[in-house]
Amino acid sequence: MITLNIIDVKKTMGMLLKGDLFDDFEVRTVEVHTFTKFNIDGILNKSFFDTDEREMYTRNYVLWEEIKPYVFNIIKGEKTPTYFKFVLSANGDTLNKFSKDVSALFINLIYSQEKLTCTTGVALKNFVLDKSDEYEWDEYIRSFFREAQIFVE
Repeated sequence: MITLNIIDVKKTMGMLLKGDLFDDFEVRTVEVHTFTKFNIDGILNKSFFDTDEREMYTRNYVLWEEIKPYVFNIIKGEKTPTYFKFVLSANGDTLNKFSKDVSALFINLIYSQEKLTCTTGVALKNFVLDKSDEYEWDEYIRSFFREAQIFVE
């Protein structure tokens, strides 16, 4: 697990809320504090869909692309939220690039006190002493930010 301080908050927020950089991530939770606290659970409500539609969804969580417009509507306005936390996880395609011991790969984007940070996390199916999956995920995220020209320290 690492913590990265994102230098250009405005640029990164534009990529997050208006761009497509994070669209393939699954959403675990969203918490936004504006005039009230908004909490969104990212679990896909499959019972909402028709039987044919339900069969299309093999995943259990909504994608950032699907929920981004709703989050954008909560955040947009003249005043910046006082706090937010987005817990995102790698989709199945990315997850399959890692060992079979990994059950989830997380990034937590947290905005507080006018600073934006990203922490990484790995959930394993079983306890292991080997930290190579964590190191690989940390490097994957560093590279992801580097390629997107999101500068971190």
